[in-house]
Amino acid sequence: MSTYSVAEAKSRLSELIERAMGGEPVVITRHGRPVVELKAVAQQGRPMTAAEALLGLGEGRRSIVVRAMAAAEAGDVDGATEVIMRRVRAEEQIIDRILGLAPGGVDLAGSAGVIRAMLEVWSRPSGGDYAGRS
Repeated sequence: MSTYSVAEAKSRLSELIERAMGGEPVVITRHGRPVVELKAVAQQGRPMTAAEALLGLGEGRRSIVVRAMAAAEAGDVDGATEVIMRRVRAEEQIIDRILGLAPGGVDLAGSAGVIRAMLEVWSRPSGGDYAGRS
């Protein structure tokens, strides 16, 4: 869960909306006390078909990955891992439900350790430079 003061939220509103739409809890505080939680509004209209739900899973991934990579580069590899794993586990749950599998039937990323290791490599000084990598 991310927590921001009213002043921070005002200056970063677009980013916070993207985070909330990506499923991340965003809490706004006033004088250090939580007063508002941003969350995505459930879409109205007809229910999605299984195919539409599967095709829509990629929405919002880019912003989550960019945010996680930035956190890893800033030294917060654990926080970055949590952001990605939260999204991956949510997608796994959606796929489980669509396919009628028992919870935990789909494993898209393996353990958090795998994601953490990738983020650790990314956060190294040459991590963002693909030149010369094998």
